[in-house]
Amino acid sequence: MCISDWRIGRLIRSETKIHTPGIGATGTTAANQNRIGILFASLTSVATTTQWPLLLLEGVQIDLLTQNERWRLYTIDKHGNLPMRAWGVTTPVAANSVAVTEFFLPESYLAAGIEEFMRQYTK
Repeated sequence: MCISDWRIGRLIRSETKIHTPGIGATGTTAANQNRIGILFASLTSVATTTQWPLLLLEGVQIDLLTQNERWRLYTIDKHGNLPMRAWGVTTPVAANSVAVTEFFLPESYLAAGIEEFMRQYTK
């Protein structure tokens, strides 16, 4: 990791929301082009596979949070534009809660070419 990585890291902002959607409901996170990562963490211990929180990408189940793997992190460097898309969380048990943390980097930083970034942000 170099000093420029630290400089970029200091520009990243995060926001966390707790979703407790209830049986059959979905807690949603809208698409956002400035989102560079999204983290899902189960806040409730669940005993059986039928109780694990489900992660939805644009309404389609793509993953779940299990007893052994209680969090998932999707980032643009590993998953392309996946974190920028619309997400949802649903739980088959009303008492399950999931924390959703979004990580943002302003578009002006994302759009800057390397020369512009070095000139503007590494002083």
